[in-house]
Amino acid sequence: MGVPSLHSQSITLPNSDPQIRDIELELDEEKRRHAETLKILRKKERSYKEIIIQSEEDRQNISLLQETLDKVNQKVNIYKRQLQETEGMSQQSVTRSRRFQRELEAAEDRADTAESNLHLIRAKHRTFVTTSTVPGSQVYLVQETQRHTTTTSEGY
Repeated sequence: MGVPSLHSQSITLPNSDPQIRDIELELDEEKRRHAETLKILRKKERSYKEIIIQSEEDRQNISLLQETLDKVNQKVNIYKRQLQETEGMSQQSVTRSRRFQRELEAAEDRADTAESNLHLIRAKHRTFVTTSTVPGSQVYLVQETQRHTTTTSEGY
């Protein structure tokens, strides 16, 4: 009984035929699942690569946006500094303008006072010249002061 004969093998083959068919069906099912798994794997790999590419693009966009933001921040700082300088100059101009306005008002007050004094002095020392329309008549110089009036006659 050491070596099975061909006859015993052929007998076992027909009995194993349903088992072989079952195994072949399982193998076909496994091949189908394997093909489906490979198909899903390729889709996932493609999706993975697309995500990696998108991630790189996003990283580059973030880098560009960061550079742009840095430049904008530099401009904002420059504009802030210019605004501060302009505000300082504006404040100096306002201060100067106020000082000039005070000086102008003081000068106007002094001018008004001088004009009033001039009117008073003129009123004290008024001089009138009167002439007659008749040819050969005399010219009268009338000088008024606060206390008295003098009249002089001159012939012309």
